[in-house]
Amino acid sequence: MSRRAVRVAAVAGFAAVVLSGCAGSSDDTMGRLMADPMKYTLYSCEEMARQEVGLLARMRTLEGLIQKAGPDAGGRLASAMAYRPEYIAVRGDLNQVRRSMADKECASPGRPVPAPRR
Repeated sequence: MSRRAVRVAAVAGFAAVVLSGCAGSSDDTMGRLMADPMKYTLYSCEEMARQEVGLLARMRTLEGLIQKAGPDAGGRLASAMAYRPEYIAVRGDLNQVRRSMADKECASPGRPVPAPRR
């Protein structure tokens, strides 16, 4: 192996360690940072409900892909690079749409209308 190939492999390994450490401990925090807090302000309750259903479906798909990648080092590296960033962004959007639904007192699919805020 050339020195360049060794360097590339070392950088990739270091990036995998850094990404996997961040992703496991603070998905919600990172998701909040990635989600636009005003994104769903102009959405109606029906539009936000559709968004919530779509985001839940995408999150389940990504969870399945992460599980399918496997628990070994190669699988963790692949999922950290390919699926984890999108998973964190989707989770942040899901939290934001739910927060907006609660602010507007919208019913959520499978959940009743939240109590009004005082």
